[in-house]
Amino acid sequence: MCRPISLVVSRNGEIYGKDIIEYTSSHEDIIDYYGIRDNGNDHICRIEFYPKDEPNLDLFNIDNWILNVDEKSTPNWFDADKIKDELFKFVKPHIIIDNRQIICGGWWILSDKTIIEKLIGGCIVFMTGSSCVGKMTGSSRVEFMYGSSKVKSMLDSSRVKFMYGSSKVGYMYDESRVKSMYGSSHVESMTGSSRVKSMTGSSSVGSMTDSSSVGSMTDSSSVGSMTGSSRVEFMYGSSKVKSMTDSSSVGSMYDSSQVGSMNNKAKVENDKRI
Repeated sequence: MCRPISLVVSRNGEIYGKDIIEYTSSHEDIIDYYGIRDNGNDHICRIEFYPKDEPNLDLFNIDNWILNVDEKSTPNWFDADKIKDELFKFVKPHIIIDNRQIICGGWWILSDKTIIEKLIGGCIVFMTGSSCVGKMTGSSRVEFMYGSSKVKSMLDSSRVKFMYGSSKVGYMYDESRVKSMYGSSHVESMTGSSRVKSMTGSSSVGSMTDSSSVGSMTDSSSVGSMTGSSRVEFMYGSSKVKSMTDSSSVGSMYDSSQVGSMNNKAKVENDKRI
């Protein structure tokens, strides 16, 4: 898994990927985009630069940032202190500590308690503490949510990639999606072909409609209602579905999992409840 901010450093000290952060967090995308060739000669190094996952974090303190080498071993030419200092200077202008009514485009890092009322077409690479985005529209996205950060509503094709701790999304519309949810994260409502790929740690979805889908649910995860060809492929750890309609399907359910009501060709393929 490549974390934002992901970059590639060359032996001569050049850092690739700084101008495409809002578009990708993939090292391989960066290598392909710039036409970088290493051929196994240790001329490049994949790195990640991200804040610690701690409450009340001072993002303007370099000691609260982690420089991770995403390689099997660190090249002997790699100067960690120099690169970390350069990256810290690079990210500081993108840190938001004050409340904003609206943000259009660009990439940003939200500090604890920061409130953004509306995000249009931009990218929040990190949300920390109790930061909040009121509404996301126009294919805007959030890469990582920490602590108790939250997004109230997601419209158009906006999406959240990873959610940790007790972070949450209120409502998702029009093909919005969450890729992974950890800890006690949960989504209250999903519509318009929305989907969640993976949910763990007591995660919960309130309602899913219009071809919504959950890939895997574990550790007491629960879905309230699923309609419109919705389906759950795997449910573990006392997870349950209360109601499924319109050709909804559950692949496997284990550990006391249960389904309340299933209609219109809905089916459970495997249920090994205790």
